Amino acid sequence: MSKSIIIDQFLELNINKEREILSKMKSKFIINIFCSFQDFSNLYLVLQLMSGGDLRYHLYHYSKPFTEDMIKFIIINISLCLQYIHQKGIIHRDIKPENFVFF
Repeated sequence: MSKSIIIDQFLELNINKEREILSKMKSKFIINIFCSFQDFSNLYLVLQLMSGGDLRYHLYHYSKPFTEDMIKFIIINISLCLQYIHQKGIIHRDIKPENFVFF
């Protein structure tokens, strides 16, 4: 992430809070953060590789409608994820298909 964009858009507090929250999450439903670092112009977050794509991709590129079992599986996993973060006192403010990624 470009530091100049972060500063221009006053996102320093949000980025630091997100990094802090991710570092405290230990669940198979939450992406793992391994470390973060910066250089002169960028901030880097090293996250777990999720090569299965995101839910938005699958919604637009899946050739057939999702089966009922597939939909149940997705909804159950989203529910378990939200339950976990709510137990930690966190409310997710940006729930959208792009934020749900698969292994």
